[in-house]
Amino acid sequence: MAMQLTTTLPSGQTANYWKITSFTTNRLTSTIAVRISVYATQAARQSNLQPCLTKNYTLSGTDFTTATAATNLVQALYTYLKAQSDFTGEVDC
Repeated sequence: MAMQLTTTLPSGQTANYWKITSFTTNRLTSTIAVRISVYATQAARQSNLQPCLTKNYTLSGTDFTTATAATNLVQALYTYLKAQSDFTGEVDC
């Protein structure tokens, strides 16, 4: 599971393969910390190259409740991320 969205990096280069690289659920604070990284291409990710850029998001409140109630937590995290303005126009891949 991943998303494709071309992103221009601060260096001027582009990357287009976004993948959740980690997440941590904290039930005491009712939050989920999600790290999503962009790689130049899917092939770069599959070759275990370093990500070009990483972004962090925190789910809380109803977003936390919705995600933790889902049958597939990772899929629920991608659903949350797709709703963020940073990922407008993404394509599932």
